[in-house]
Amino acid sequence: MRTCQGRPSSMKCRLYLIIVVFILASSTVGCGPTPPSVKGMELMSATAALESAGFRVSDVTYDETVSEATGTVIGQRPVAGQRAENGSLVALTVAGFPPVATPNLAGLDEGEVSDALAAAKLSLGQLTKSHSASVAAGCVVSQVPVAGELVAQGSPVVLVISTGPESVRIPIVKGRTESRAKERLKAAGFKVKIVRAGSSEEPGTVIAQKPSRGKASPGSTITITVSTSGASGQASGDSASGGSDEAAARAFEQHKSGIQLKGEGTVTKVLADDSDGGRHQRFILRLASGQTLLIAHNVDIAPRVPSLQSGDSVAFSGIYEWNSEGGVVHWTHRDPDGQHPAGWLKHDGSTYQ
Repeated sequence: MRTCQGRPSSMKCRLYLIIVVFILASSTVGCGPTPPSVKGMELMSATAALESAGFRVSDVTYDETVSEATGTVIGQRPVAGQRAENGSLVALTVAGFPPVATPNLAGLDEGEVSDALAAAKLSLGQLTKSHSASVAAGCVVSQVPVAGELVAQGSPVVLVISTGPESVRIPIVKGRTESRAKERLKAAGFKVKIVRAGSSEEPGTVIAQKPSRGKASPGSTITITVSTSGASGQASGDSASGGSDEAAARAFEQHKSGIQLKGEGTVTKVLADDSDGGRHQRFILRLASGQTLLIAHNVDIAPRVPSLQSGDSVAFSGIYEWNSEGGVVHWTHRDPDGQHPAGWLKHDGSTYQ
């Protein structure tokens, strides 16, 4: 009987050995690609490298006891070199603490922010202040990282804190009618309180306001004082003693401009409209003193005075600008900040504002 000691049996034994080794190898190693080694990489880079090789990261665990840099991969399963099927899952172990989700801090005040960050194991980053019409002063308008974003424990969260609505300029409504004053103030975002008092101004005219100028937060209250009595049939600011004529004369003699002037006179000439910064109705008015004024107003801002002709009596209130021919009075202004008192004209029983 021949054994493996003999030549023919020896060849057969070697063949059997090769087959056994192949079977054993096939039972322990896959036939797919080999996962790359990602040890020492940051988690994001390791994930990208595995996905490029056809693998997926299935699970990530963290080990805060190791000395490796936080966020680096310290282990993987299956290990590098072991074949696996395409799409196989690879589990990673990463140095450090697991990331935490950034809390939603929008609308929280300082104390609430502190509590939320402490609970999330995050720190307070840089603070920036900004006006906000929708977020109360002292509360969070926005944050970086945004709510829900995963970050390392202890990471700072940068915040924008509201200082409340931006202050706006207070319109000057002294000299306007009550209805126009309320309309102007409310359009600027203010509340209006009305106080009534007797005065020489026509009834319904605003004779004072508080605050009178400057800026205030939208929603603040502006108090206006409205006249309850006045000189019947006489334009606000007219002076039987000729005081308005004297003021106009002084302004002309002293070359003054930008002053408020009121008065009454007779139309001597109606001029054609001009288009200097807008369409202006213009006419020459002679005061009782003999001084002439060019009266002009922007018909895109206030109504045109109809049927105006030489010989008509007109009362006015506006801003005086000096020129060598007597001066110009403008009673309408492109004035979004309300820095000029309201102007007006009175003609044939009608008031134009």
